[in-house]
Amino acid sequence: MVFDEILNACLSPQNVWARDAIGLFLAPFVHENVAIVGGAALIVGHRLPIWLAISSLYFGMTASDLGLYWVGTAARRNSSARKLFMSEKIYRLSSLMQGYMGTIIVISRLIPGMIFPSYVACGWLGLPFRRFAILSMASAAIYLPIALALAVGFGRVTADRFGDWAWIGLIVPLLAAGILAGRLMVKR
Repeated sequence: MVFDEILNACLSPQNVWARDAIGLFLAPFVHENVAIVGGAALIVGHRLPIWLAISSLYFGMTASDLGLYWVGTAARRNSSARKLFMSEKIYRLSSLMQGYMGTIIVISRLIPGMIFPSYVACGWLGLPFRRFAILSMASAAIYLPIALALAVGFGRVTADRFGDWAWIGLIVPLLAAGILAGRLMVKR
């Protein structure tokens, strides 16, 4: 009952900021870079204050990252998945990822389509959660302001000339890069 009242209050037309902030929190669970572009569009359109956009995106990004780690951990505990995927190569991969965990987390954030497999693999291989969480939060804290500033700058320059259509010019290449990276990984 209380949850319904809170949800209705947040989604009412008078609380547009709350609705947009919740949307930005949830968006990184689908696609992180598109979420950042969506946040930039809300900032440029004066629909959301920058502090609220950054907070919502940051907590959504970190919650998504930690969720992916736990998906990998849950899969590792599944006996069918272990039989299917565990081999001698997996143990070598585990020691390699252990040694280069920081680099893998940062590079995965920079390359579209790499967060999901890399972060699930960190959980699957049993890499230390505390280290993963710290690296994930630190990389998000560095990446988000830079990517958001670039997207806001793009939006301010192009929105005057092209209107809201300018955002499509930024979202489509991000989605295409993510799809292409996913297809390349499946082929290997």
